Amino acid sequence: MWVVDYGTTWIKYHHLDKNKTFQFISPPNPKLFLFLTEKLLKREGFKKNEALVIGFPGHIKKGKVLSAPELDEKTWLSYNLDKNLRKIGVRPHLLTHSDLHGYLVVQRAGRELVLSVGDQLGSSLFVDGVLWPGTELGELTFSKGKTYNDVLSERAIRKFGKKTWIKNMKMALQQLDDSLNPDRIFITGDSGSLLVGFRFPTRVIIASSPESLENLAHVLKQQDRKR
Repeated sequence: MWVVDYGTTWIKYHHLDKNKTFQFISPPNPKLFLFLTEKLLKREGFKKNEALVIGFPGHIKKGKVLSAPELDEKTWLSYNLDKNLRKIGVRPHLLTHSDLHGYLVVQRAGRELVLSVGDQLGSSLFVDGVLWPGTELGELTFSKGKTYNDVLSERAIRKFGKKTWIKNMKMALQQLDDSLNPDRIFITGDSGSLLVGFRFPTRVIIASSPESLENLAHVLKQQDRKR
């Protein structure tokens, strides 16, 4: 099984069975993405109809891209990613980037909320290890007309500074804890390291750089067998 972590700056291809990782500058449009993917997979001995999991930096519904704000969005809008991946011989699992990061950290027990801090704030919700799709909190109102994305993304750190960002993160975690009552809240992304050393409720877990893909492989291989 292959996993593609499609970030807005870097794209990483992980081969789970061979424990190999390849990293490239993120291709901005679908033509370059398909070219890079097909070329790499063929070079690495990809088997026809092997599973390929993609964490995409945007929204996808029924295989089609609805948004890709950090890429060349004009070329991605309405692009049938599922169909075109199947043309090069893969069996795709399409996730949002934040859902992919959620799979990397959840413990598959109870209600678990994952916040992925990047240029945009991603979020995902899992119940007993099952993903509830479409749980995007970034555009919800945080305070005074500002959204969670406005105050909690990496752009907010650059705009308002670390001190204000940390203060807003504490407020947001309290709001989400009160409204969703999760058993655990994970914060992923490199910026999560800025929160280390601050006092949070015990159910808040800083998982800034998850290293293992075993959890993701376990869950998705189960799903793949059911297809």
